[in-house]
Amino acid sequence: MLPKGYHLSSKHWSYPNILSIDYFLEDFKNGLTKSNVKKTIGFLEEYRRNLGSEVVTLDLGKCSLEIQVIDEADKTIRGLKFALENNF
Repeated sequence: MLPKGYHLSSKHWSYPNILSIDYFLEDFKNGLTKSNVKKTIGFLEEYRRNLGSEVVTLDLGKCSLEIQVIDEADKTIRGLKFALENNF
């Protein structure tokens, strides 16, 4: 298990370096806002509907996360929805 704060060593991340979206979001939860999380979920759902495959960078407050494929988008949507339901 990764120690809390593991991801704070950098502000810019991409899969597979984050290992777990849950730990990543836990480390950066203080920088997330309800508005930013909702906007990012909407963007990722559109990306998924359009079968996106290009690299996109998500701005998550104090950090950014690059995603590229539908699988990464799905994992990130799941993690962001959990954060939205449990942190705001």
